[in-house]
Amino acid sequence: MNKWVLFFVLCVAVIMLASRHLTPMLAQFVDARYGHVGAGLITLVLILPLIWAMSIRRIKRAAYRHLWLNKKQLRGPLVAIEVARLVVAVLVLGLLVNQFFSTGWAFRTFPWCS
Repeated sequence: MNKWVLFFVLCVAVIMLASRHLTPMLAQFVDARYGHVGAGLITLVLILPLIWAMSIRRIKRAAYRHLWLNKKQLRGPLVAIEVARLVVAVLVLGLLVNQFFSTGWAFRTFPWCS
């Protein structure tokens, strides 16, 4: 459980650092609007391994399988842990989208959404 908390903190730190430092640096070379998009995509590539490790990777598969098959009363907490890990990953992705992409940009880029 401690590892996915560490991965969450690292993801938030990378997102905050990129929004404060990477976005202005990219805005010098390209239009500010595209600087945000470029910084968002670079940040997404940087945090994807952390999101994968936090939400999808299973730790000690044999122990998990043993608990799932032999202890029926533990299925609820196991499912709750899996759901919590996925919710945290969605929150991290939501923070990333909130920091780097605006809804106005999305509607201008994809006009069929409006």
